[in-house]
Amino acid sequence: MSFCGLVNAQIDTSVYKDWMIGPFEKEPEGINPILGPNFDSKFYCPLERKEVRWESRAIIGGAVVVKDNQIFMIYQGEDDSRGYNLHTHGSPGIMRLGLAVSSDGINFTRRSPVLYPQDDLFLDKERGGGCEIPRLVESPDGGYVLLYDGWNQSVARLMVATSKDLVNWKKEGSPFSKYHGEKYVGLWSKSAAIITELKNGRLVAAKINGKYWMYWGEEGLYIATSDNLRDWKMLENPDGSPKVLLPKRVGKFDDRVIEGGYALKTEKGIVVFYNTFRFRQEGETGEPVLASGLGQALVDPNDPKVLLDRSENAFLKPDWEYEIQGAVNNVVFMTGLVYFKGKYFLYHNGGDRMLCVAISRSNDSALQVSGDPIE
Repeated sequence: MSFCGLVNAQIDTSVYKDWMIGPFEKEPEGINPILGPNFDSKFYCPLERKEVRWESRAIIGGAVVVKDNQIFMIYQGEDDSRGYNLHTHGSPGIMRLGLAVSSDGINFTRRSPVLYPQDDLFLDKERGGGCEIPRLVESPDGGYVLLYDGWNQSVARLMVATSKDLVNWKKEGSPFSKYHGEKYVGLWSKSAAIITELKNGRLVAAKINGKYWMYWGEEGLYIATSDNLRDWKMLENPDGSPKVLLPKRVGKFDDRVIEGGYALKTEKGIVVFYNTFRFRQEGETGEPVLASGLGQALVDPNDPKVLLDRSENAFLKPDWEYEIQGAVNNVVFMTGLVYFKGKYFLYHNGGDRMLCVAISRSNDSALQVSGDPIE
């Protein structure tokens, strides 16, 4: 499969502040995209009671961890049940989460779906849309926690699943129900980033002040804490509304959407990767079009409620043809990060249709994580 080259292949290092992780370089044509739609891949759907081409329309994202010196990816495939309809504003098909494994971070072997809509307690939250937007973290006890969205074509809701082996998953339901009951049951919630730290060469969930911390959202990043990575308590304002860590900024590259990507404790603070959309002018007519990009924010490592700094410009944005002209145009959204063989591998989608990787090969001290030096 061949794609046109980059519009601009140069890395703009000027967008990186001294606390940021990077610079990240997209892998070239012939390597990227690393996963794309697969028309031949079939899965027996227990709801439809027939085989479906479960990843034939798009591969929208992949969440990653390191296990047994390999990268394990929980990735989002979209089926063709509602056609192929490119250049849309969303994903019309059914989403299922598959498993893929790689020994080099680039070449992945795909496996069947491991999390998908079925006749269970959560069907009303997943029917019609599926399981999407995975964010994966290893817990300090060696198990795994997956934050994903249940999408029923009406409301996107954060959901939790747990696993010991990344193959067999137990759906746990809403992360907010224990502490908040039904208060947030209808809240549009997605894209969770649990703060991690580097331990024994792997990024694992980190406790700060005795709690795990999570940033999530789409209209700005909200804050939640947990004792067990399963049940999360929202931080709220005095009026009972969710507390915002990272708001949108008028006139900046992150003026329309802010979505959780990943969070990592470093020597200089907690670095939060986030996805964004903004309107920009394009062409001779000057018509506004949506364009995405990736930003980073710096948070106080002793008080994860306090924002210290953030990007002034996107450090990664659409410039490949399949990112500019995709299932959804002008999209580069981060979906996962690992530290692997001395490098940071950042996984992002391209045009909501392909999965790609960008790598930071820098050994700058800004990359060093407290307690675990760069190899």
